[in-house]
Amino acid sequence: MDIAVVIVAAGRGLRAGDAGGPGPKQYRTLGGMPVLERTLRVFHDHPGVGRIVAVTHEDDAAAYEAATARLDAARLVRIGGGATRQGSVAAS
Repeated sequence: MDIAVVIVAAGRGLRAGDAGGPGPKQYRTLGGMPVLERTLRVFHDHPGVGRIVAVTHEDDAAAYEAATARLDAARLVRIGGGATRQGSVAAS
């Protein structure tokens, strides 16, 4: 499995407002599952993907751990994002 995926999820979700609950939208529940877990699961369950890098905000470490608790942690890597989306992508 030589394919790696980078998911940039360090945003604060300000445009989403409080619809669906407080906090960044990637940790809000959609259909009984955090949005980030739902996104990561698509790649986690794909047989050709070996590594998944999630770029998240440093303040969201606990929310990230909760959102990924049902996924294989050995295939996931979390790194801290930058001040902008461009900075987050560069960090990966």
